[in-house]
Amino acid sequence: MTLLNATTIRYCSWGFILAYIVTFSIWVFTGSGMIDRNERVIGGDFICFYAASHKLLSGDVLGIYDGKDLCAVEQQITGRTNTVGWYYPPTFLLLVTYFATLPYLAALFSWLAITLAGYIMVVRKIAPHPTTVVLTLAFPGTFQNFICGQNGFLSALLLGQGLLLLEQQPVLSGIILGLLVYKPHLAFLAVIALVAARKWQALIAACASAAALIIVSIAVYGIASWETFYHTLPVAQYLLEIGSLPWYQMTTVFAMARSFGFSVPFAYGLQAVFTAVAVIAVAWVWYKRIFPLAYIILTVSIFLATPYAYQYDLTILGLSIAWYGWEGLNQGWLPYEKIVLLLAWFMPLVNSPIARLTNLHIIPIILLTLLVLALRRSILGLRLPAGPKNKLILGR
Repeated sequence: MTLLNATTIRYCSWGFILAYIVTFSIWVFTGSGMIDRNERVIGGDFICFYAASHKLLSGDVLGIYDGKDLCAVEQQITGRTNTVGWYYPPTFLLLVTYFATLPYLAALFSWLAITLAGYIMVVRKIAPHPTTVVLTLAFPGTFQNFICGQNGFLSALLLGQGLLLLEQQPVLSGIILGLLVYKPHLAFLAVIALVAARKWQALIAACASAAALIIVSIAVYGIASWETFYHTLPVAQYLLEIGSLPWYQMTTVFAMARSFGFSVPFAYGLQAVFTAVAVIAVAWVWYKRIFPLAYIILTVSIFLATPYAYQYDLTILGLSIAWYGWEGLNQGWLPYEKIVLLLAWFMPLVNSPIARLTNLHIIPIILLTLLVLALRRSILGLRLPAGPKNKLILGR
């Protein structure tokens, strides 16, 4: 891996960024208004956030959870039949309420600019290296979230900042982590981690933060909003099981199993095995308090533990790559780590086309490999005596 020097990485990263700019510009500027050249709305999934805001401003909260009603609003806004459903709890409505007070494109790019800036800030704190910012911008997971107009930047920002503050400011850390209640399927492993590490202050603060957000959402939108959300969950589950939520765009073991034609029970069973592995790995490394490897294993395991995650969520993997890269630079590299980290960095770019053509999802495979390598590093680190002379240098 001698080709992976700082100069090569920097130039390749700028090449990726230039390709993103050119690609996005062609999509946008050869279209018309908020519609791109492929006759789809710019920002993709953001239209459901924008339409939900329209419903909120008109006072129709429950209509957001009515698929036909929300899709009618989206069609009215875009003039297109491509629609996106709403599968978020009412806590996320608190954030999107006023999006529709701006023109669509202004709201979209404001949302992306603010959350991307926060995401870059967190990754830069994790790996304070001159190439960190350009690597983050070039990361295909960043581009995936950008073109989808999704909330991956926000999820990574909250998770990353919460973990960074854990040792020095546990209460503030917990408050930030609790905000992830808007996407609980990506947050439940953090609870297991805090319990295993006996981080009681952070855990209590996280629970209080999540509870406060839920209470505020009930006060603003009424308890009926949560009842309606609860009744939509089986619908979302059914759409996931039959592939109406496209499997090739997903990052999970469940989606891979269903893509290969395995039955729903088998897919859930296989997912349960991977979930158990992820839970055990997170619980062990956090019980041992092996930091920052515990952060790496947590952020990698999130995608192995849930049946529902999309490629735009892989912004969280950017945190894993930053922590792992910084660890390798400072403590030395073990065999295979560089190549697997490079593959993990590329995954969001190639997984979807490969899955669409062959039904093979490479993301769970690479993530499991990355988890094993991080566990190996954790075990070796425990066996070595502490000290700067005992770096894990088996291959620079």
